[in-house]
Amino acid sequence: MFFYIKKFISYFLEPLTITFILLGIGIYQLCKKEPNLSKGRKFIIVGTALLFIMSSNIFTHWLAAPFEQKYKAQKEPDSSINYEYIHCLGHGHADNDSLPANSRMSKAGLHRVIESVRLQKLYPESTIIFSGYEGDSKDTNAEIGAQIAMSMGVPKNKIIILGEPRDTIEESKASFEIIGDKPFLLVSSASHLTRSVGLFKKLGMNPTPAPTEFMNAGGWKFELPSSGGLYKAERGIYEALGTTWAWMTGRL
Repeated sequence: MFFYIKKFISYFLEPLTITFILLGIGIYQLCKKEPNLSKGRKFIIVGTALLFIMSSNIFTHWLAAPFEQKYKAQKEPDSSINYEYIHCLGHGHADNDSLPANSRMSKAGLHRVIESVRLQKLYPESTIIFSGYEGDSKDTNAEIGAQIAMSMGVPKNKIIILGEPRDTIEESKASFEIIGDKPFLLVSSASHLTRSVGLFKKLGMNPTPAPTEFMNAGGWKFELPSSGGLYKAERGIYEALGTTWAWMTGRL
């Protein structure tokens, strides 16, 4: 129940949803039988301004940055630690089995799988754990991730599939049953790892963050409003909400 409540609330707090609501109210005020021109204009101006701000890299770079700057990617193997496991957190995928697995995986999910495979090459004795439920598809996200990894040369016996977890909280609990308190590499989007690491550590686990999909990889630069800027805003707000929710429910 809490899973669906969280998804419902987060949808209505996304910048694009809020923008459409404001513009919709404004248009309604202008078009109703007895128009309120002043109120309608105010809602439209606020909605348009919000859309500009939330899609401009000038602003959204700093919104996403706090969640991405805490951890650095691991470029070389750490000879002092023998990682037995690499846990690749799930993301979305398309329900279209006529496409190859890599084309079905979401952009963020594909980044995570590729990084997990790269790390498995650095630590050949390690096993990759893929997690993530099916969503609207008959295939789980974990299965799609595993298919991509195997197509990239990871042996089947070096893969574990956890197809039931629906979110990071459930992923951490399922992972704990396998890894316990052993050190392991935790792979996810850079903006997602601050919250993820906290959730895993809360269970007494020992994750080493392995970030990927850096939205601010190239540093700040002036850009006109774009869908990329809006994506940064959505990710920043989503992580802030997710962290708050986890804290309120005692999971952080």
